Amino acid sequence: MTYRVLRGQFVIRYPDLPRQGPEPDGDTIKFLPDTPALVETLPRPSGRPPDINSRGISVRLEAIDALETHFAETHQEIAGGNAARDELLRMLGFTNVRFFDDLPNKVASADRDSLRGHVLTNGIDANGRMIGFVYPGEHPGPDGSIVFLDDAGVDLSANTALLSAGLAYPASTPPCRPLCAPTSPTCPGRPARPGPGSGLAQSPTPTARPPWPTWPGCSS
Repeated sequence: MTYRVLRGQFVIRYPDLPRQGPEPDGDTIKFLPDTPALVETLPRPSGRPPDINSRGISVRLEAIDALETHFAETHQEIAGGNAARDELLRMLGFTNVRFFDDLPNKVASADRDSLRGHVLTNGIDANGRMIGFVYPGEHPGPDGSIVFLDDAGVDLSANTALLSAGLAYPASTPPCRPLCAPTSPTCPGRPARPGPGSGLAQSPTPTARPPWPTWPGCSS
């Protein structure tokens, strides 16, 4: 499947407005493209335009779901959500990330507020976010180029790394949340490698997982 290369920076903190900055989680991160006009050319299946401004656009990682970090008092397990978020930031190169005590989803400090990276994307979702596979560092192709994403390219993405670590589950299968932890052998959403276009390929066995709770009807 073909994707457009967008070069830019992943952004986790606004130095001028840190308490109003991005809220990265295990499947969403802010991205400031080098060429914002390229975002406007992306397909919009829902008809909604991209929600982009001078600070960037949120990127929703394609084909995966991680537990939310915003619902500690409801059905979502906060330790698992935080583990996915922290691993995504680590994979993109962020270090010494600290969150505000009273705003636990906003970054108070880090060694770097933004880091170079790239996204392979082919569209905008119904919330105005860019959908794509995310990678640290520079893509060898020019900004805005069209590339074919094969299994080898998918395997290099942060999306696949999160699944392989047991920190996310495939978004294209019915989510097992809140009934099963993503790594439960009886859960239809146990980790698998995401294929381009949200398709799924045969998966590696997860090598690690956060302290997922065991909900009724699941085996851990």
